[in-house]
Amino acid sequence: MNNLDSVIIILYAVIVVFFIYRIIKQVKEKNSLEGQVKAFKRPLSSFELILFSILLVTGGVNLYYGINQANMQNILTATVMILLAIVFLIASRAKVYVGENGILSNSKFSTFKEIRKWGFDPESGDLVMLIKDKKGENRESTKVRKEDIEEINTLIRRYKLGK
Repeated sequence: MNNLDSVIIILYAVIVVFFIYRIIKQVKEKNSLEGQVKAFKRPLSSFELILFSILLVTGGVNLYYGINQANMQNILTATVMILLAIVFLIASRAKVYVGENGILSNSKFSTFKEIRKWGFDPESGDLVMLIKDKKGENRESTKVRKEDIEEINTLIRRYKLGK
């Protein structure tokens, strides 16, 4: 086995572990939501769709040639690439949740007390929030469907501002 091939497999495996961590964190953080909770689907960006397709096709081609040539290195690389594509797709499809006490997006729960400002980019369909927590101030951005913008905004106004 070539050292460079081993490094590539390890890098892909680390990325798989990272996405699995994000999926598990999303599931755990969902328990932080209280009261009525509304889920909103996230649209896949064209970049995410292209990346998923490239990973899947490249993994499939590697798998095909690995099996035909009985090359375990190619088979292992292909398996990790296909697993990465699947885990990436699952992580990319994580929903945005709005509960009575906060918002869960990008595997991170933020209470309405932590959300200082929020807004929507109607062109891209991004929900942008300024979050101030123990770690300081940071900007969170997540894609939402354009048709959900009004409902998400209404829920945030109701739960954060009482309007």
